[in-house]
Amino acid sequence: MGKRLLEKLESYERKAYEGQCGENWLTELGENVTIYIRECVKANTRATIRGLEKQIDEVAERFLDSE
Repeated sequence: MGKRLLEKLESYERKAYEGQCGENWLTELGENVTIYIRECVKANTRATIRGLEKQIDEVAERFLDSE
């Protein structure tokens, strides 16, 4: 799972920098990681890599496809 997730993250980052929005992507990603963790704490549920990956995919879909 680690290698596949790393490749996905690098692909998203590459797409962001190619679209001239790399720094904005990193900011958006960081904010959404915080949101994901905050929601887990609020719901008293465990944060997981799979849940984090889903959150990242949703951010990429909204942010990178709209650029």
